[in-house]
Amino acid sequence: MLLTFIFSCASTEQTKKEPIEVQKVNFKTYQISVPFSGKWESEAKEVEESVKFKNNYTTVFPLGSGQKLIYVFKIPISKEAQSMSEEMLATGFRDQEWKILVEQFKKKIRGPLSTHTDVYILNYDATTVGNKKLYYMQYEISFIDTGGHHLQQAILYLYVPEDFKDRQAFYGFLYTDLYKLGNLKKIDLEQIHWVINSFQFK
Repeated sequence: MLLTFIFSCASTEQTKKEPIEVQKVNFKTYQISVPFSGKWESEAKEVEESVKFKNNYTTVFPLGSGQKLIYVFKIPISKEAQSMSEEMLATGFRDQEWKILVEQFKKKIRGPLSTHTDVYILNYDATTVGNKKLYYMQYEISFIDTGGHHLQQAILYLYVPEDFKDRQAFYGFLYTDLYKLGNLKKIDLEQIHWVINSFQFK
């Protein structure tokens, strides 16, 4: 994986802004820019053409910590799936992911460290970010363990390009924000939208 750093600087007569560092992650078939705000750790897998960005942060009320995750990944498709439409592919993948989520958290309910878990869908639709049509599923996971009551807000975007049959793949963008319940906030989509807008094919 090749990491490219681009520096830019803007100034006015009254004020000067610090240089903005934009880091790009390059894979064989596409490239993206990393989130621009906060301290993000990255973990990339070249063969799978996927990358995870993690941001651990501190919450003030209640005092504690949280973690944001942005996961960009390539989803190969079989020859049989190439006869499906864009919407059918996206619907099938979202339904599959939802079933996996429910099963995973059913196991956690039965575990010794978790006493209660709720998993529910908030939105399931299509939208446009920049010039990309995206199918998405927004959901929340609420659970109680020895550390208290936690909430994970999440949204999964799927980008199925028009030439997905030639590429034999489509692409996923997952954003999650996990924190202790008591922080009254809405999901902040600025960082994941920045990454989606930066996505470019080679």
